[in-house]
Amino acid sequence: MSAARLREDGWAAELVEREEIPAVLRSTYLGGSFHAGDGEVSPVRYVRGLARLARLAGATFYEESPLTALIEDEAGARVETPGGVVRARHVLLAANAWLPEIAPLVDVTWLARHITPTRGQVLATAPVDDHLFACPCYADEGYQYWRQLPDGRLVIGGWRNHSFTTENVADETPGTAVQDHLERFVRETLGLPSVRIEHRWAGIMAFSSDGLPLVGRLPGTRHCSLAGGYTGHGNAYAVSAARMLSRLILGETDADADLFDPARFASVGLTPVGLASPSDGAPA
Repeated sequence: MSAARLREDGWAAELVEREEIPAVLRSTYLGGSFHAGDGEVSPVRYVRGLARLARLAGATFYEESPLTALIEDEAGARVETPGGVVRARHVLLAANAWLPEIAPLVDVTWLARHITPTRGQVLATAPVDDHLFACPCYADEGYQYWRQLPDGRLVIGGWRNHSFTTENVADETPGTAVQDHLERFVRETLGLPSVRIEHRWAGIMAFSSDGLPLVGRLPGTRHCSLAGGYTGHGNAYAVSAARMLSRLILGETDADADLFDPARFASVGLTPVGLASPSDGAPA
């Protein structure tokens, strides 16, 4: 059904029968679909590339400078850190999963009810001699994802839906409940009982209560805008959010501004609707 709907919208999607999927998966999965236009990027290289372009454009980065106070006045805002103070006419809060921690500094208490830090976990094996997968794979509505790197290593992530109660946290320490599922996939599903697990790590996503990012002017403030709550799709949403905010801050209009406006959550008495998106993004 998913492949048919994608084709209706003009996307290339090809059904793959059970006997055509990789042999190691046939005992667990019934088939799938192949998306010729799909692909992957290296999140680390991507972010470093964006940072390089920003520096070339004149941006300055102050790493390890936690925000301790944000004070607004008629002219703009004063951002205080242990290393110094920055004044700006406009402040963009783009800390994603850590936005609930910033919200009390600007007295926007409702924000913490609508952005939930959510841990995504990954492991990587030692190189495997057999070439098991020719392309990235994902299953279970995006909750499972894996790929084989050019050097033979397997990178496995997801399975968060098997332990929701342990994963709604901002702790980047890998947790046993999910890591056990990842390792079981390697040992049992892929039939690699002795391959060494070389790395385990986690990354923190930010899930919004309706599944859509919060992008736009931050209600309750005079000089602050907000971007976050990408709900596992930050690599795709974040660039569009940046373009949208740049237009809005300059006083221009954007066709999608109403859809992502944080003001939709700022009404008194509005309650979150719970997890809206089942899919995860792979932590970098």
